[in-house]
Amino acid sequence: MHDKQREREVIGLRDSEAGFSLIDVCVTLFVCVVVIYALHSGTRTAMTTRRVVETNYQLQLFANDFVNRLRRVPFGNPGASPATAQQLDALFDADQDLGTVTLSQLVCPVNQDGHSFKLGGNDLNRTWRVRVTRDVNGDGDEFDDREARSDLMRLEIYYDNRLVVETLRAADPNLTSLDGGVNYITGTVPEIPPPTAGGPAPTPTPTPPPSGIEGEPPPPTDETDPGLLPAVEPETTAIGAPPPPTAPDETAARTTGNK
Repeated sequence: MHDKQREREVIGLRDSEAGFSLIDVCVTLFVCVVVIYALHSGTRTAMTTRRVVETNYQLQLFANDFVNRLRRVPFGNPGASPATAQQLDALFDADQDLGTVTLSQLVCPVNQDGHSFKLGGNDLNRTWRVRVTRDVNGDGDEFDDREARSDLMRLEIYYDNRLVVETLRAADPNLTSLDGGVNYITGTVPEIPPPTAGGPAPTPTPTPPPSGIEGEPPPPTDETDPGLLPAVEPETTAIGAPPPPTAPDETAARTTGNK
């Protein structure tokens, strides 16, 4: 009996000292895989987002530089010959020497893509495109107000057929025509009537009486109000002048007559 009891104690001790089961190991591995996949996915998303932000930032830098170049070149005369390949290279190369091209030489019809080029030795090595048109509002035609003019241009910068920057540029004041045929007022403005000669003077607006202090009755406004005292005007008597003669007393006159 002692041997059987000892055998039972040994078996219980072995059961209490047993390790993880297969199910515990599988659950632990599954949780580790999920956590590692979440960390990898989050890191990959953050890196992709950072790369996109850096690319967009570089796009804006290059596009703004191209727009500044288009603003610095002379406006030129309408009807100038189109720009040559050498002039385009000098305008969009790495240095700040813009060459001899003018903005009027870069104008293209609204149904054309404009001038295309690529940047060498840069990550943004896809096709850049510059369009200079007279389509001011960008609707694809030149039939609206202030369009098809030689002194107002629309500048557009594309990268890989994606519009990055768009703006307008007007000619210098000595080359700008007066735009007097367009009404910029959106509503009707009433006209002020001219003053009539010899007409009646405008009636002044009466000033309202001052209001009383809170909690006290308002001051009287009528002169017949007993609350107002009559105004006393001081007598104006000249200095050194004799006093005015007074009428004789009637009682004294009768007494003198009786004597």
